[in-house]
Amino acid sequence: MKPNAAIKSPARPVTRAPFVDSTPLLLDPAALRRRAAEDGYLFFKRFLPADHVMELRAAILAVTDRYGWRASGQDRFGGRLNRAVTDKIPDEEIGTWGTGDACYREVQKLRAFHQFPHHPRLLALYRTLLQEDVLVHARTIARMIVPHPANFPTPPHQDYPYVQGSASTWTCWTPLGDCPRALGGLSVLRGSHRAGHLPVEPTKGAVRFGVKLCPWETEWMEGDYAAGDILTFNSLVVHKALRAEDREHLRLSLDVRYQAMSEPVEQGSLRPHLPDLTWKEVYAQWAENDELKYYWRKLPLKFRPWDEVCLHPKRRIC
Repeated sequence: MKPNAAIKSPARPVTRAPFVDSTPLLLDPAALRRRAAEDGYLFFKRFLPADHVMELRAAILAVTDRYGWRASGQDRFGGRLNRAVTDKIPDEEIGTWGTGDACYREVQKLRAFHQFPHHPRLLALYRTLLQEDVLVHARTIARMIVPHPANFPTPPHQDYPYVQGSASTWTCWTPLGDCPRALGGLSVLRGSHRAGHLPVEPTKGAVRFGVKLCPWETEWMEGDYAAGDILTFNSLVVHKALRAEDREHLRLSLDVRYQAMSEPVEQGSLRPHLPDLTWKEVYAQWAENDELKYYWRKLPLKFRPWDEVCLHPKRRIC
Protein backbone atom coordinates (compact mmCIF):
# COMPACT_ATOMS: atom_id res chain seq x y z
CA MET A 1 0.00 0.00 0.00
CA LYS A 2 1.15 3.58 -0.73
CA PRO A 3 1.52 5.61 2.46
CA ASN A 4 -0.03 8.71 0.83
CA ALA A 5 -3.31 7.83 -0.91
CA ALA A 6 -3.44 11.25 -2.60
CA ILE A 7 -0.39 10.52 -4.78
CA LYS A 8 -1.33 9.37 -8.26
CA SER A 9 0.07 6.02 -9.32
CA PRO A 10 -0.40 4.01 -12.51
CA ALA A 11 -2.58 0.94 -12.46
CA ARG A 12 -0.82 -2.37 -11.91
CA PRO A 13 -1.92 -5.81 -13.01
CA VAL A 14 -3.55 -7.89 -10.30
CA THR A 15 -1.07 -10.35 -8.82
CA ARG A 16 -1.92 -13.52 -6.95
CA ALA A 17 0.72 -15.07 -4.75
CA PRO A 18 0.58 -18.03 -2.36
CA PHE A 19 0.31 -17.42 1.37
CA VAL A 20 3.60 -17.32 3.24
CA ASP A 21 3.54 -19.96 5.97
CA SER A 22 4.48 -18.27 9.25
CA THR A 23 4.75 -21.50 11.23
CA PRO A 24 8.59 -21.23 11.57
CA LEU A 25 8.17 -17.82 13.24
CA LEU A 26 6.23 -19.31 16.15
CA LEU A 27 9.66 -19.93 17.69
CA ASP A 28 10.62 -16.26 17.22
CA PRO A 29 7.84 -14.04 18.65
CA ALA A 30 9.57 -10.77 17.74
CA ALA A 31 9.93 -11.83 14.11
CA LEU A 32 6.31 -13.00 14.11
CA ARG A 33 5.12 -9.58 15.28
CA ARG A 34 7.31 -7.83 12.70
CA ARG A 35 5.74 -9.88 9.89
CA ALA A 36 2.26 -9.19 11.28
CA ALA A 37 2.99 -5.45 11.33
CA GLU A 38 4.38 -5.49 7.79
CA ASP A 39 1.96 -7.82 5.99
CA GLY A 40 -1.14 -7.47 8.16
CA TYR A 41 -1.82 -11.20 7.92
CA LEU A 42 -0.35 -14.50 9.11
CA PHE A 43 -1.00 -17.95 7.66
CA PHE A 44 -0.24 -21.20 9.49
CA LYS A 45 -0.32 -24.68 8.01
CA ARG A 46 -1.85 -27.42 10.20
CA PHE A 47 -1.97 -25.08 13.18
CA LEU A 48 -4.93 -26.83 14.82
CA PRO A 49 -5.34 -30.60 15.20
CA ALA A 50 -7.23 -31.80 12.12
CA ASP A 51 -9.39 -34.18 14.15
CA HIS A 52 -10.52 -31.28 16.37
CA VAL A 53 -11.54 -29.29 13.29
CA MET A 54 -13.29 -32.25 11.67
CA GLU A 55 -15.34 -33.03 14.77
CA LEU A 56 -16.89 -29.57 14.66
CA ARG A 57 -17.45 -30.01 10.94
CA ALA A 58 -19.32 -33.25 11.61
CA ALA A 59 -21.45 -31.60 14.30
CA ILE A 60 -22.50 -28.83 11.92
CA LEU A 61 -23.16 -31.25 9.08
CA ALA A 62 -25.39 -33.27 11.41
CA VAL A 63 -27.52 -30.13 11.79
CA THR A 64 -27.73 -29.66 8.02
CA ASP A 65 -28.87 -33.27 7.69
CA ARG A 66 -32.03 -32.40 9.60
CA TYR A 67 -32.88 -30.09 6.71
CA GLY A 68 -32.00 -32.60 3.98
CA TRP A 69 -29.17 -30.56 2.53
CA ARG A 70 -26.57 -33.31 2.10
CA ALA A 71 -26.68 -35.89 -0.65
CA SER A 72 -26.97 -39.49 0.55
CA GLY A 73 -24.14 -42.02 0.58
CA GLN A 74 -21.51 -39.93 2.42
CA ASP A 75 -19.69 -40.34 5.69
CA ARG A 76 -20.30 -37.78 8.43
CA PHE A 77 -17.63 -35.44 7.05
CA GLY A 78 -18.79 -35.30 3.43
CA GLY A 79 -20.03 -31.98 2.08
CA ARG A 80 -21.72 -32.96 -1.19
CA LEU A 81 -25.04 -31.16 -1.40
CA ASN A 82 -28.54 -32.21 -2.33
CA ARG A 83 -29.05 -29.35 -4.76
CA ALA A 84 -32.72 -30.26 -5.20
CA VAL A 85 -33.17 -29.06 -1.60
CA THR A 86 -30.61 -26.27 -1.22
CA ASP A 87 -31.61 -24.56 -4.46
CA LYS A 88 -35.10 -24.08 -3.01
CA ILE A 89 -33.98 -22.18 0.09
CA PRO A 90 -35.79 -18.81 -0.16
CA ASP A 91 -33.47 -15.96 -1.13
CA GLU A 92 -34.41 -13.98 1.97
CA GLU A 93 -33.23 -16.83 4.24
CA ILE A 94 -29.73 -17.03 2.83
CA GLY A 95 -28.42 -14.14 4.94
CA THR A 96 -24.79 -13.21 5.42
CA TRP A 97 -23.82 -16.71 6.56
CA GLY A 98 -24.77 -18.32 3.23
CA THR A 99 -27.50 -20.67 4.40
CA GLY A 100 -31.02 -20.72 5.83
CA ASP A 101 -31.94 -19.01 9.08
CA ALA A 102 -33.41 -22.07 10.83
CA CYS A 103 -30.34 -24.22 10.26
CA TYR A 104 -27.97 -21.46 11.31
CA ARG A 105 -29.95 -20.88 14.49
CA GLU A 106 -29.36 -24.52 15.48
CA VAL A 107 -25.65 -24.29 14.69
CA GLN A 108 -25.38 -21.24 16.95
CA LYS A 109 -26.66 -23.35 19.85
CA LEU A 110 -23.88 -25.96 19.60
CA ARG A 111 -21.54 -25.82 22.57
CA ALA A 112 -18.63 -27.12 20.47
CA PHE A 113 -19.16 -24.19 18.11
CA HIS A 114 -18.60 -21.64 20.89
CA GLN A 115 -15.83 -23.64 22.55
CA PHE A 116 -13.74 -23.83 19.36
CA PRO A 117 -12.28 -20.27 19.53
CA HIS A 118 -10.94 -20.98 23.02
CA HIS A 119 -8.54 -23.70 21.87
CA PRO A 120 -5.26 -23.33 23.83
CA ARG A 121 -3.18 -22.99 20.66
CA LEU A 122 -5.29 -20.06 19.46
CA LEU A 123 -5.16 -18.31 22.81
CA ALA A 124 -1.39 -18.74 22.98
CA LEU A 125 -0.97 -17.34 19.45
CA TYR A 126 -2.89 -14.14 20.17
CA ARG A 127 -1.21 -13.63 23.53
CA THR A 128 2.10 -13.76 21.67
CA LEU A 129 0.89 -11.46 18.93
CA LEU A 130 -0.76 -8.88 21.20
CA GLN A 131 1.66 -9.28 24.13
CA GLU A 132 -1.07 -9.35 26.77
CA ASP A 133 -4.17 -11.28 27.81
CA VAL A 134 -6.73 -11.54 25.05
CA LEU A 135 -10.49 -11.21 24.79
CA VAL A 136 -12.17 -13.80 22.57
CA HIS A 137 -15.19 -12.18 20.96
CA ALA A 138 -18.32 -14.13 21.84
CA ARG A 139 -19.82 -13.49 18.40
CA THR A 140 -18.57 -16.62 16.65
CA ILE A 141 -19.63 -16.70 13.00
CA ALA A 142 -20.10 -19.71 10.75
CA ARG A 143 -20.00 -19.28 6.99
CA MET A 144 -22.08 -22.09 5.51
CA ILE A 145 -21.84 -21.30 1.82
CA VAL A 146 -24.12 -23.14 -0.60
CA PRO A 147 -24.18 -22.49 -4.37
CA HIS A 148 -27.38 -20.49 -4.47
CA PRO A 149 -28.52 -17.61 -6.72
CA ALA A 150 -28.71 -15.31 -3.66
CA ASN A 151 -25.10 -16.02 -2.68
CA PHE A 152 -22.43 -13.71 -4.04
CA PRO A 153 -18.68 -13.90 -3.39
CA THR A 154 -17.82 -11.67 -0.44
CA PRO A 155 -16.35 -8.48 -1.98
CA PRO A 156 -13.15 -6.73 -0.85
CA HIS A 157 -13.82 -5.16 2.54
CA GLN A 158 -12.37 -4.48 5.99
CA ASP A 159 -13.76 -5.98 9.19
CA TYR A 160 -13.23 -2.90 11.35
CA PRO A 161 -16.41 -0.99 10.33
CA TYR A 162 -18.50 -4.03 11.28
CA VAL A 163 -16.62 -4.96 14.45
CA GLN A 164 -15.46 -1.52 15.67
CA GLY A 165 -14.15 -1.39 19.23
CA SER A 166 -10.40 -1.74 18.72
CA ALA A 167 -8.79 -1.37 15.30
CA SER A 168 -6.13 -3.78 16.60
CA THR A 169 -8.65 -6.65 16.63
CA TRP A 170 -7.57 -9.71 14.64
CA THR A 171 -9.84 -12.07 12.73
CA CYS A 172 -9.10 -15.79 12.60
CA TRP A 173 -10.56 -17.48 9.50
CA THR A 174 -10.63 -21.25 9.83
CA PRO A 175 -11.91 -23.66 7.17
CA LEU A 176 -13.76 -26.59 8.69
CA GLY A 177 -12.26 -29.20 6.43
CA ASP A 178 -10.14 -29.01 3.30
CA CYS A 179 -10.96 -25.91 1.27
CA PRO A 180 -9.32 -25.76 -2.18
CA ARG A 181 -9.58 -22.57 -4.24
CA ALA A 182 -12.50 -24.09 -6.14
CA LEU A 183 -14.63 -23.87 -2.98
CA GLY A 184 -14.05 -20.13 -2.71
CA GLY A 185 -11.68 -19.63 0.21
CA LEU A 186 -10.47 -16.30 1.58
CA SER A 187 -7.86 -14.03 -0.04
CA VAL A 188 -6.13 -11.02 1.59
CA LEU A 189 -4.59 -7.85 0.16
CA ARG A 190 -1.09 -7.86 1.62
CA GLY A 191 -0.18 -4.75 3.61
CA SER A 192 -3.55 -3.07 3.08
CA HIS A 193 -3.97 -2.30 6.80
CA ARG A 194 -1.35 0.41 6.48
CA ALA A 195 -3.81 2.61 4.53
CA GLY A 196 -6.09 2.79 7.59
CA HIS A 197 -9.88 2.87 7.58
CA LEU A 198 -11.02 3.04 3.94
CA PRO A 199 -14.16 4.55 2.33
CA VAL A 200 -16.89 2.12 1.37
CA GLU A 201 -19.47 1.67 -1.37
CA PRO A 202 -22.66 -0.46 -1.48
CA THR A 203 -22.15 -3.99 -2.72
CA LYS A 204 -23.67 -7.46 -2.80
CA GLY A 205 -22.45 -10.39 -0.73
CA ALA A 206 -21.87 -11.11 2.94
CA VAL A 207 -21.21 -7.43 3.73
CA ARG A 208 -23.31 -4.36 2.93
CA PHE A 209 -20.35 -2.28 1.83
CA GLY A 210 -17.11 -3.02 0.03
CA VAL A 211 -14.02 -0.79 -0.12
CA LYS A 212 -12.75 1.28 -3.01
CA LEU A 213 -9.26 0.15 -3.99
CA CYS A 214 -6.58 2.25 -5.62
CA PRO A 215 -4.78 1.20 -8.83
CA TRP A 216 -1.65 0.00 -7.02
CA GLU A 217 -3.53 -2.20 -4.55
CA THR A 218 -3.24 -5.49 -6.37
CA GLU A 219 -1.11 -7.88 -4.28
CA TRP A 220 -3.60 -10.59 -3.34
CA MET A 221 -2.46 -13.58 -1.29
CA GLU A 222 -4.40 -16.83 -1.57
CA GLY A 223 -4.06 -20.60 -1.48
CA ASP A 224 -5.62 -23.99 -0.92
CA TYR A 225 -6.47 -24.75 2.70
CA ALA A 226 -6.32 -28.04 4.57
CA ALA A 227 -8.17 -28.94 7.77
CA GLY A 228 -6.23 -27.32 10.62
CA ASP A 229 -4.89 -24.36 8.61
CA ILE A 230 -5.72 -20.86 9.85
CA LEU A 231 -5.54 -17.43 8.24
CA THR A 232 -5.46 -14.47 10.63
CA PHE A 233 -5.39 -10.76 9.81
CA ASN A 234 -5.78 -7.32 11.31
CA SER A 235 -9.27 -5.78 11.16
CA LEU A 236 -8.04 -3.12 8.69
CA VAL A 237 -6.73 -5.66 6.18
CA VAL A 238 -8.76 -5.78 2.96
CA HIS A 239 -9.93 -9.31 2.17
CA LYS A 240 -12.44 -11.09 -0.04
CA ALA A 241 -13.75 -14.53 -0.95
CA LEU A 242 -12.63 -16.22 -4.14
CA ARG A 243 -15.36 -17.11 -6.60
CA ALA A 244 -16.50 -20.69 -6.00
CA GLU A 245 -16.13 -22.91 -9.07
CA ASP A 246 -17.33 -26.02 -7.22
CA ARG A 247 -21.14 -25.90 -7.36
CA GLU A 248 -21.81 -29.21 -5.64
CA HIS A 249 -20.27 -28.91 -2.18
CA LEU A 250 -20.85 -26.91 0.99
CA ARG A 251 -18.07 -24.59 2.15
CA LEU A 252 -17.80 -24.46 5.93
CA SER A 253 -15.63 -21.97 7.79
CA LEU A 254 -15.50 -19.95 11.00
CA ASP A 255 -14.82 -16.26 11.64
CA VAL A 256 -13.54 -15.62 15.17
CA ARG A 257 -12.05 -12.42 16.53
CA TYR A 258 -9.45 -11.66 19.20
CA GLN A 259 -8.25 -8.43 20.76
CA ALA A 260 -6.09 -7.18 23.58
CA MET A 261 -7.97 -7.19 26.88
CA SER A 262 -6.93 -3.60 27.56
CA GLU A 263 -8.49 -2.30 24.31
CA PRO A 264 -12.15 -1.23 24.09
CA VAL A 265 -14.77 -3.57 22.64
CA GLU A 266 -18.14 -2.81 21.07
CA GLN A 267 -21.08 -4.57 22.76
CA GLY A 268 -22.22 -6.28 19.55
CA SER A 269 -19.08 -8.43 19.62
CA LEU A 270 -20.45 -10.05 22.79
CA ARG A 271 -23.84 -11.00 21.31
CA PRO A 272 -24.85 -14.01 19.18
CA HIS A 273 -24.46 -13.52 15.45
CA LEU A 274 -28.19 -13.80 14.76
CA PRO A 275 -29.75 -10.49 15.86
CA ASP A 276 -32.90 -12.05 17.35
CA LEU A 277 -31.12 -14.91 19.13
CA THR A 278 -30.41 -14.55 22.85
CA TRP A 279 -27.72 -16.21 24.96
CA LYS A 280 -30.50 -17.71 27.07
CA GLU A 281 -31.72 -19.56 23.97
CA VAL A 282 -28.17 -20.56 23.01
CA TYR A 283 -27.47 -21.96 26.48
CA ALA A 284 -30.84 -23.68 26.96
CA GLN A 285 -29.45 -27.23 26.59
CA TRP A 286 -26.05 -26.60 28.17
CA ALA A 287 -25.11 -27.68 31.70
CA GLU A 288 -26.32 -25.18 34.29
CA ASN A 289 -22.85 -24.43 35.66
CA ASP A 290 -20.99 -24.43 32.32
CA GLU A 291 -17.99 -22.08 32.69
CA LEU A 292 -18.23 -20.99 29.06
CA LYS A 293 -21.54 -19.24 29.71
CA TYR A 294 -21.17 -15.44 29.81
CA TYR A 295 -17.41 -15.80 30.30
CA TRP A 296 -16.81 -12.17 29.26
CA ARG A 297 -18.84 -10.85 32.21
CA LYS A 298 -16.01 -11.88 34.52
CA LEU A 299 -13.43 -9.80 32.62
CA PRO A 300 -12.37 -6.15 33.24
CA LEU A 301 -13.57 -4.86 29.86
CA LYS A 302 -13.76 -1.35 28.47
CA PHE A 303 -16.52 -0.53 25.98
CA ARG A 304 -16.80 1.75 22.99
CA PRO A 305 -20.29 2.55 21.63
CA TRP A 306 -21.33 1.65 18.10
CA ASP A 307 -20.65 4.45 15.62
CA GLU A 308 -22.78 4.37 12.47
CA VAL A 309 -20.55 7.00 10.92
CA CYS A 310 -17.76 4.42 10.98
CA LEU A 311 -19.42 2.77 7.98
CA HIS A 312 -19.14 6.00 6.01
CA PRO A 313 -15.60 7.41 6.22
CA LYS A 314 -14.54 10.32 4.03
CA ARG A 315 -14.10 9.79 0.31
CA ARG A 316 -10.75 8.33 -0.70
CA ILE A 317 -8.62 9.98 -3.36
CA CYS A 318 -6.24 7.66 -5.19
